[in-house]
Amino acid sequence: MRGRVRHLAGRAGSVVAGGRPTWLVCRFTRTGPHDGPLLGVPPTGVEIALPGITVLRFRDGRCVERWSAADMLGVLVQVGAVPAPV
Repeated sequence: MRGRVRHLAGRAGSVVAGGRPTWLVCRFTRTGPHDGPLLGVPPTGVEIALPGITVLRFRDGRCVERWSAADMLGVLVQVGAVPAPV
């Protein structure tokens, strides 16, 4: 999203850590104006919100796996590229 939403800000929601191996789970929301081309959609200036989640697994103090998911369909709805699902 960087370069397409240049002034992207982030806010962490829930953060949970623990276990062996160590896991870290963080819900987040990234926000900013749609001020560059995004997935073929020209800039709209619309303020977008991109919620998502990241899961990290650590071993010996190092991150060895990472998974992330974000609501890109929601972003496309926010910029008017696709209709909202019913």
